[in-house]
Amino acid sequence: MPDLAPGERMPLVAVCALAAAMPSCVLGDLPRELTLLADELDAATAAGRAATRATGLAG
Repeated sequence: MPDLAPGERMPLVAVCALAAAMPSCVLGDLPRELTLLADELDAATAAGRAATRATGLAG
């Protein structure tokens, strides 16, 4: 398991759940799914970094 701060774990789990569910939601629209997933990854990364900074738990 990667060394993640507590604020980074939950956004990562949320993005993994999205990635697992997306192919069954929008069959045949892979470019759109990948764009949405990339946006969610960016948002999750930003949220995790903000949480890490806010709690002072930098790794």
